[in-house]
Amino acid sequence: MTILQHRRRWGITLLLFAILLGWILWGFIYTQSFAKNNLPNMIEHRRLISAQNAQSMGEGGTEGAGISFYDLSVYENVLQYDNIAGYREVDLPVDFVEDAKVVLCNESVMDVYEFDMITGSTFTKEMIQQNLPYAIISDELALERFLTYSAVGQKIVIDGCEYAVIGVYDSHKGFWNDITTDGLQRIFIPYTSYADQDMIPLDAIAYQANDETSTFYYKFESIASGKYQYYRKYDFTEYGPVSTQYFSMFLMIVLLIPCVVLAILAYRSVRKDIRFFIGQKEEGYFLEMLRKDVKRIIFAVLKPVLCIVGILLLLLCNPYHTQVPVDFIPPEKIFDLSFYQDTFLSRSIVDNTQYTMGDNHWYRLFQNTSCTGIFFLIISILFLVFFLFALIQYIKQWKLFLTDKK
Repeated sequence: MTILQHRRRWGITLLLFAILLGWILWGFIYTQSFAKNNLPNMIEHRRLISAQNAQSMGEGGTEGAGISFYDLSVYENVLQYDNIAGYREVDLPVDFVEDAKVVLCNESVMDVYEFDMITGSTFTKEMIQQNLPYAIISDELALERFLTYSAVGQKIVIDGCEYAVIGVYDSHKGFWNDITTDGLQRIFIPYTSYADQDMIPLDAIAYQANDETSTFYYKFESIASGKYQYYRKYDFTEYGPVSTQYFSMFLMIVLLIPCVVLAILAYRSVRKDIRFFIGQKEEGYFLEMLRKDVKRIIFAVLKPVLCIVGILLLLLCNPYHTQVPVDFIPPEKIFDLSFYQDTFLSRSIVDNTQYTMGDNHWYRLFQNTSCTGIFFLIISILFLVFFLFALIQYIKQWKLFLTDKK
């Protein structure tokens, strides 16, 4: 193989490697940006069982098949935290409106799910306590029903009862549309404004993810007892699993480089020392060298050992939780980043029985940004050392070449 062919092969390899790294980095940046701009920084517990199935569960009926608004108010007092959202969708007739669903909620839903209000205001605790017949509707519903976005003060009739519109939210922004994929518009009303809703299980409860709520998962499991088993945990934190897969793939590729370099160094070191020792043995100086040059023998053993230890340490830094995006990727979706993002989003479900995986040491090390920064600093220093070593060797060879030429 000529020098030109050798360089061309290496050039093509490096180009493909750069394209692969660039694609993964772009996917990481894209999905992380999507998570930051579109996903609320919250934890949601969504009910797994429908109200119809709950009625057939025997003793306890629907009341024993989940957490109710009454339970939620009790839990807020126990947890000393009053910003837990709860909602339940109901099929109620709405006059002059088709394809709409009514949502019974408490005062925290708009805040936790980060609704973007166009006009008006959201519910307050006083409105909920006073059973006021107020409603918050979407911009599309306001335009369809009242021909304007400024629908505050208008009346809407739900199941024969008149509700006053106090706010209009933007249905094209926020996270709510991502979890309601049926295409129906929502009308939010206080759960106290509709009779006998205190003890019926909620469709979901949610709260913002912060230091204060970091232990709520375990506390809910304790205080809610058997009612909690009917819910599944969804983690939609800002830097959640949406972009973790891309970051894991990037880490694995970056880790592969120093591992390969260390393996090559270990191989070359062992080969060089073996040749030297064989040469000394053939010349009859092997036993004399064993007595006098002990340091060389120690270094000959230490160099490959240190390289192997370095490889093991680098591999231990990898969290090993990368998953294949999908079992089958359609050909037309291979370069569609939104397809991967949607798939990763659907895999962000954390089942109650799997949550203990978060206690894994290396997983926590990976999640810790400072440790990740230190890790990349170490990798950068290793690359710098390898580069300087190669540069020094090149300069030495160049000097020898010039000396021989003279």
